[in-house]
Amino acid sequence: MLSKLAKVNGNWKWIVFSDAEEKEIRSKHRDHCNKIFRECMEDAQNFIPEPTNPAVLEIAAALFSKRADAIFSTLQKEVDQAICNMQKGK
Repeated sequence: MLSKLAKVNGNWKWIVFSDAEEKEIRSKHRDHCNKIFRECMEDAQNFIPEPTNPAVLEIAAALFSKRADAIFSTLQKEVDQAICNMQKGK
């Protein structure tokens, strides 16, 4: 379970994601990362056209580490969006 104390419309409230909600966020993040890694592999293969060259994977991993959001950042964005939605009365 993920929770955070936040000030919403001048009052302090706990923002709480259930285990199922957190699992869904993590699943979306995993899909997002897989898409980014596939793009990184394509970009790396543009640098080194030999797909069996180990440098392709090293380049892709380096690109991925710079492009991908950490899971903490993704979870934090979801919490911030929930706070924003609460302030708007959604």
